[in-house]
Amino acid sequence: MKQIDGLGTFANQKRTFGLTALRHFCLLIFCFFAIQVASAQVSSPADSTVTPLPSDTSGIAADSTVAADTLQPTGDIKTTINYSARDSIRFNVRTQEIYLYGDAKIEYGDITLKADTIEINWANNTLTARGGVDSTGRTIGTPEFTEGADNYVAENIRYNFVSRKGIISGIVTQQGEGYIHGERVKKNELDELFIRRAKYTTCNLPDPHFEISAPKIKVIPGDKLISGPFNLVIADIPTPLGFAFGMFPTPRTRSSGIVMPVYGEADTRGFFLRDGGYYWAVSDYLGLQFLGNIYTKGSWGLSTQGTYRKRYAYSGSFNLRFNNTKSGTEGLEDTRKEFWVNWSHSPQTRKNGRFAVSINAGSSSFNTLNSFSTDAYLSNAFNSSISYSNRFSIGQAQFNYGVNLRQSQNTSTGTVNFTLPDINLGMNRIYPFAPAGSAPKNWLQKIGLSYNFTATNRISNEIPKDIYAFDNIITPDEVSVDEVRQPNIPFNFQNLPTILSNAQAGARHTIPVSTSFSLFNYINVSPSLNYEEVWFLKRQVYTWNAVDDTLNARTEQGFYRAYSGSASLGFSTRLYGMYRFGSGNGKVQAIRHVINPSLSLGYRPDFSDPVFGIYQQDVQIDRAGTLQRVNPFLGSVYSAPAAGKSGSVSFSLNNNLEMKVREENDTAQTFKKVSLLDNFGISTSYNLAADSFALSPINWNARTRILGQIDINISGTIDPYQYAILDQRDGVVTRQRRVNAYAFDWKSRKFGQLSRTTVSLSTNLNPQALKREQQTREALDEARTPENNEEINRIQQNPDQYVDFNIPWSFRVSYNLSYSRVGYFDSSVRQSLSFSGDLSITEKWKLSFTSAYDFEAKDFGFTTISINRDLHCWTMAFNWIPFGQRQSYTFDLRAQASLLQDLKLSRRRSWYDR
Repeated sequence: MKQIDGLGTFANQKRTFGLTALRHFCLLIFCFFAIQVASAQVSSPADSTVTPLPSDTSGIAADSTVAADTLQPTGDIKTTINYSARDSIRFNVRTQEIYLYGDAKIEYGDITLKADTIEINWANNTLTARGGVDSTGRTIGTPEFTEGADNYVAENIRYNFVSRKGIISGIVTQQGEGYIHGERVKKNELDELFIRRAKYTTCNLPDPHFEISAPKIKVIPGDKLISGPFNLVIADIPTPLGFAFGMFPTPRTRSSGIVMPVYGEADTRGFFLRDGGYYWAVSDYLGLQFLGNIYTKGSWGLSTQGTYRKRYAYSGSFNLRFNNTKSGTEGLEDTRKEFWVNWSHSPQTRKNGRFAVSINAGSSSFNTLNSFSTDAYLSNAFNSSISYSNRFSIGQAQFNYGVNLRQSQNTSTGTVNFTLPDINLGMNRIYPFAPAGSAPKNWLQKIGLSYNFTATNRISNEIPKDIYAFDNIITPDEVSVDEVRQPNIPFNFQNLPTILSNAQAGARHTIPVSTSFSLFNYINVSPSLNYEEVWFLKRQVYTWNAVDDTLNARTEQGFYRAYSGSASLGFSTRLYGMYRFGSGNGKVQAIRHVINPSLSLGYRPDFSDPVFGIYQQDVQIDRAGTLQRVNPFLGSVYSAPAAGKSGSVSFSLNNNLEMKVREENDTAQTFKKVSLLDNFGISTSYNLAADSFALSPINWNARTRILGQIDINISGTIDPYQYAILDQRDGVVTRQRRVNAYAFDWKSRKFGQLSRTTVSLSTNLNPQALKREQQTREALDEARTPENNEEINRIQQNPDQYVDFNIPWSFRVSYNLSYSRVGYFDSSVRQSLSFSGDLSITEKWKLSFTSAYDFEAKDFGFTTISINRDLHCWTMAFNWIPFGQRQSYTFDLRAQASLLQDLKLSRRRSWYDR
């Protein structure tokens, strides 16, 4: 690398020069240049296209033997010029020109020029760069000019490094997301480009798939591109799409601007302009977008969207939407005002504290009437939360605390629940008898305890009844189909006093104590004690109304507490069984059976006993004078201890079956494990203290995979007791009672009643797709940051919305069967088949579909068919919902870059446009 300080001192590349000769040569060149420059300034005429070079004082470049000149040069050259060439550098002293051949490079401040050949003319402060041709006729060393953040590739460049003006031929430069191709370009001192016969595109290929063609274009770097008359050219074919002028923003930072609307026609709402408005770039950390919808039949809508971010602190986004929808015939319009709020806030945690927000709430019918999102339409449950959490320590005890504001909404039932607030405080497990700084060893040192506190205030539009008809008081062993739930009241300002008066608040303390040790080296023993105390701010006092034959409930305000405790002793172990085949020369070597049995003993007193003072005693519940203990805290945010003593024996048994087989075509005698049964488990419990119904329902489950691709999951519940019919209507049982008699009949091999079972079979018929999905999940998890956390969650939760052209085909199918029956009631059987898949017809074409079939309804469920085409810099998508309430189709062809997002062809016929 050579250097020039000021005008510079030129050194020949040839190493044959000795040090003394080099010094004399440098001094000679210095003197000669001083004379030539002075002469040129007097007698040479000024170049009409470039700025002339004023007088300059040259210094001698420092080397190891000559001291640097202490006189600093003055003139138009402001910094050091570095230059180099792979082939050779030639100096013409008479004409004051330098020629650099082969991979030539010049650096001057923030300017860098690379080319096959570069010519520097010191007389007029210009340089010229051009490419070359190799022996095969291929162009090499195409000039590439970089100034700051701007980069230009051209056939020929002529540039004045004093005036910073230039002329460029055959230019290709990138501005923002777009690329500019030009036949001839003039560049002024403000770095503005005036391009003749220009093409503007977001396609990064030398011969772009599409372009905006214009005779003249002016480029203001980092700001905008201004065009005269232009038209759109696709695949070198001009189209009539164009305009008399155009302005395309190309900011390096976010800038404000108009958002163009989508136009069309809806059958029920008329002609429309949708999602048009204004984007306001408030700062580099805050952006707001104000959009609106308007229809010719009177409907309209407004929305405000925003994103914000503070570096190393937090990031988030929000979307506030309001729609005024008119439907129906003229004169009988039905007007509905609906809103929806989305807000997501994520911190970048650096300390212990963390504040996060996820809001997703609004009017019950908003998504049904206004959403284009399939997921939003099918979902009926939405949850929101605002939370803050932190931790601290006291001595060796670590504490965690948090404050949460939660909201849940079911748009189908109209239920709205608020938790304002939910407070929690927890102490991590400590070992008071263990030596400090060392792990506990024996059962005494392993005694650990923890503490948890939660406090909740719940507000809901589910209002409990204060009057109970005696014939609707259902005992635990009785089942009725005649019960009717009280409908929810609308959640609005008019009903707000009633909703607030029925708010439920309470607090709960929990202190678990446990230890563990080994018995006979094979049995793990786990004793534990648990204490729980609940605080209430209201209770119900029940009285029998003999006039109306009803059980009335009166609310009393105050501070009430209910406490409970329990003890348990658990035993668990693991048993192995192995069966080996023959001499071990066969393919199957052995089968191993692993059994994990566990037994737990538990005791809990009867906290409805008068000695504890929790339950209301001797409450008449019917006209026959039946007296019963009643829980005064029914419907509270925390439940009081259940009535009845419990001395339970719980048992569970889990099994795993594996086979050891020899690898095929493997001379190294290696083996692999093949799972025959991932798990088969059964569990139940028996209450020794109960006078009836001591045996709990028996739960069982099984899980395995066959052929390496088909996953099978089966689970069920067996009711061990019989039922007695209390009432029938036209031969149909409407009321029954569970009786304390076992439903087992060993002779007829009846082991109770199968009250519930579910069967699920699923597979992906392309193993490469399964592997790819796992790799995609892992890659997304590795790429997760606070800024893109929401987007990655959306991708993982909606994988069918993203196209992977690398998988030739895949087919996913899932079959679900559910069966339920209680006693003599009619059984319920539900079957459904869900399937989805995609097919890469070619490298660029992808067909995707998803659907389901309900065997009970004998109809298809929600079905979508999508066709996608990868057009490199364009994307084409066709989405079709062929039937159902959401029947619609959309077709979009658009440039992929966000800069040209309005350069598109769209056809949309939505479900509410029919």
